[in-house]
Amino acid sequence: MAAICAVIVGVFSFTWTKISDLPASLSMGFVTLVAGLGAIVAALNAPPQQSLTYFAVFVVAGLALTFLVQLFRGTGAAQRLYSVTAGAAASFIAASTSGWVAVERLGTNDSNSPLTFLVGIGVVAAVLVCCIRWPDRIIAPLAIVTAALISGLAAIAFVSVPPWHAMVFSAVAAAITASCRAVFITEGGADTRSAAIAFGLTPIMMSGALVYFAERLVIG
Repeated sequence: MAAICAVIVGVFSFTWTKISDLPASLSMGFVTLVAGLGAIVAALNAPPQQSLTYFAVFVVAGLALTFLVQLFRGTGAAQRLYSVTAGAAASFIAASTSGWVAVERLGTNDSNSPLTFLVGIGVVAAVLVCCIRWPDRIIAPLAIVTAALISGLAAIAFVSVPPWHAMVFSAVAAAITASCRAVFITEGGADTRSAAIAFGLTPIMMSGALVYFAERLVIG
């Protein structure tokens, strides 16, 4: 899981800047990469029940490095304020990916529990629903319900996972997916393939931290 998350962060780091054609895209990409990989490494080495202890540290580190990049660009450089805002958001998204590593390390998943797999099924279902060209007011609830039902039905095959656990976490991930779709449409879609990849990875990455905290609240 950690290797997969690292690859996702790597791809996202050097594609998200294409969404708005930000200047200093390479530097901003490295900042995002540091925040994401740092959070993943920290999640791997922290105690299982405290895997995201340093999550905020790497988000803040990403923000600090973003400020530093803009400082070196100098006064009067184009899109400095927007770059800081976008860089902070990208660092948060990248660091959120570590949540999937943290979820896998929780005690409920240590005994080869398929919970993460079931949530993944729910996310895929939500993504497919979001591909339908219907209004957000229809797609959002439909994606959440579909993801919850599909993951819940799949959970019946695994006696180690209560169906409602899979349904709750899949619904959370689906809500993020639907929200990202709304932003994607508001922005007018992706102008390049790189931007489309970044948009597509965003809900998967953001779901990591949220699913982790939801699981901690529900399961303990």
